[in-house]
Amino acid sequence: MKKRNRRGFTLVELMVVILIVGILAAVAAPILRGKTEQAKWSEAAAMCGAIRSVVRAEFLKDPTTVGGWSGQPVSGVMSTLGFQSGDLAGRYFTAGNFTI
Repeated sequence: MKKRNRRGFTLVELMVVILIVGILAAVAAPILRGKTEQAKWSEAAAMCGAIRSVVRAEFLKDPTTVGGWSGQPVSGVMSTLGFQSGDLAGRYFTAGNFTI
């Protein structure tokens, strides 16, 4: 009898692999669903912290300048302090999303 050298996977092996991948996807989907919202909150908090640091430093230099910023967009205030528009550019928010 000749010995056949078969290569490849059987249908049962492929179905088992598809089943395992499906189970892993079903478990991972609910875990990852809320992470985008959490990332948005984290990025907004980090940007607010950066803005707060700059405004606080400027207030310590000259308290009268900070009072004139009320209602102005952060991008305009930051540019007067020497920041570039890309310094507050995140994935979800930019400097244009914030107002002092």
